[in-house]
Amino acid sequence: MAQSAVKTALGSTRYTGLVLRLMRWFEAREWRHSGNLDDLQRTIGDVAPAMLDRRRRTVRRRRKGFSSQSAKQRHELRLALKKLRYTADLFAGLFPKKAAGQFIVRLKHLQDELGAANDLQVGKSLVVELACNSGKEGRDIAAAGKAVLAWNARRLAKRQRKLPAKLRRLCEDKPFWRE
Repeated sequence: MAQSAVKTALGSTRYTGLVLRLMRWFEAREWRHSGNLDDLQRTIGDVAPAMLDRRRRTVRRRRKGFSSQSAKQRHELRLALKKLRYTADLFAGLFPKKAAGQFIVRLKHLQDELGAANDLQVGKSLVVELACNSGKEGRDIAAAGKAVLAWNARRLAKRQRKLPAKLRRLCEDKPFWRE
């Protein structure tokens, strides 16, 4: 189904027009006229810290009030961490390897912790859906799901207690790109 939709899109006149416009844009070097030329002449070493700072500010903003955040707010924090991690991965080669690597590992662990909590929330809704749509077996599914979710919740609770401190340290430590 998705493959068919892609084939249809690629064969459309709209797609052909897009490709032609992009080719004309590249060929005419219009990017030189569409923005500040000084920005295009900056080195990646000048651009990287500003991009990393911007991503880090988003994480700092999203972590505020962490203890009282909803599952949705924590998911948004996880996405901000993910964007910071990918940006740090992209630019890591410009900075001392050890410091960049340590920072990226910390981001990965935080992402994983928040992801596990998000998985638990998704699991709750799946158990409810399965139990409600399973007729007579719904009670058994609900009981089994409740037991599995409770086990996961206990396991996560221990790990989740450390999250606020880990997030605070990440946001307060001097970032590797500013050392």
